[in-house]
Amino acid sequence: MQHSLSRLASSLKFTALAAFASAVGLASGCSGDDQCAGIEIDGQCYAECKDDQCVEGNRCVPDVTTKVPSCVPPCGIQDDCDVGTNCVDVNFPDGRARYCVAMLGGKSGQDEACASDKDCDTRRGWQCLPSGDGKRCLHTCEAHSTCQEGELCTTGFANEDGEAVGACQPGPCTSNANCNI
Repeated sequence: MQHSLSRLASSLKFTALAAFASAVGLASGCSGDDQCAGIEIDGQCYAECKDDQCVEGNRCVPDVTTKVPSCVPPCGIQDDCDVGTNCVDVNFPDGRARYCVAMLGGKSGQDEACASDKDCDTRRGWQCLPSGDGKRCLHTCEAHSTCQEGELCTTGFANEDGEAVGACQPGPCTSNANCNI
């Protein structure tokens, strides 16, 4: 009886292992000889993006970091785009147009650690400036009124070109009214 239970337990373990291996194979979309039905980038298969499947006016544009194309909206100016995207010229086979394209690494480029201005949302006035124990993307300013409520335009920063700039910093106030802005 002990031997039969042991063999049953081993059989169940093998069945469970086989089921797990099968599930992993199915989840990855691989079956050995199948070809990628979409587009292959760096050995990974992605669904193909087609302009006619996008919302009207949107077009398929490859992500600058991953190269995976997705539907993105058109823009005329930077403010037409969401934070974390920039309004840039994109070349298509039928011409050139402006679209909102994600920033490198999918970051917002605002109030994040940075190494250079390339990491920041410079089109909206954010620059990589010394801050605390490193560098951060900070919103540059010339007056308190260009900062968000509760922030002060603080001088004493130098941008990558060595020019003196101001940056919006949390102020000792809780609203613009008591900051006397």
